Amino acid sequence: RTNTLPKLCRDRSSGRALIYLNRQRVYVGRWGTKAARQEYDRVIGEWIANGRTLPKPAEDSPDHELSVNEIILAYWQHVEGYYRKPDGSPTSEVNNVRQALRPVKRLYGHTLAAEFGPVALDAVRRWMIDAGWSRGWINRSIDRVKRMFKWATSKELVPATVYPALQTLPGLKKGRSDAREKDPVKPVPKAFIDAIAVFVNRQQWAMVELQLLTGMRQIGRASCRERV
Repeated sequence: RTNTLPKLCRDRSSGRALIYLNRQRVYVGRWGTKAARQEYDRVIGEWIANGRTLPKPAEDSPDHELSVNEIILAYWQHVEGYYRKPDGSPTSEVNNVRQALRPVKRLYGHTLAAEFGPVALDAVRRWMIDAGWSRGWINRSIDRVKRMFKWATSKELVPATVYPALQTLPGLKKGRSDAREKDPVKPVPKAFIDAIAVFVNRQQWAMVELQLLTGMRQIGRASCRERV
């Protein structure tokens, strides 16, 4: 079967085209594109000319030459399939990820993903600050960007050093940045609480009074913030 050529396959997790040569994966670009077919022809030509062996080591293959835009596109397919409710509808996290990646694409879309480091991530965060995003929302958005590169690392789309480097960028601390702070959530007016007394039973009202007397409501809210 020396005349048989390896087929062009599709990696469903990343949306890229690949060839299996000598038991190794060789990626040739986005699936279904003319550029991927041309790269396939080039790689196969070199492979045949080299006696049906890879002319370069695996680490010299174009695996890590993807742009940030290509990483975002591959990750977005994962996001749309992963963040879904039992009925198949998307969760709110889909839109959260979209917002977080928007400045990344705008500022560094054409940058090689392998070259996206903490300085670039800090520049993205500065864009968020200048755009008026709140500190807590910025921290969560930056974590979503890091999560994308963690996923890309697990798929071997970027070098293994990229994600650990991004982790070195700490989150914004309260009172130690110029990011906007959200107004604190204030307690519900006492008149609103008293108004529901006629609509709840005795046990439920006792729980409301217990929360008011002991400050459970405020403590619970603080605990939620710490977990987030």
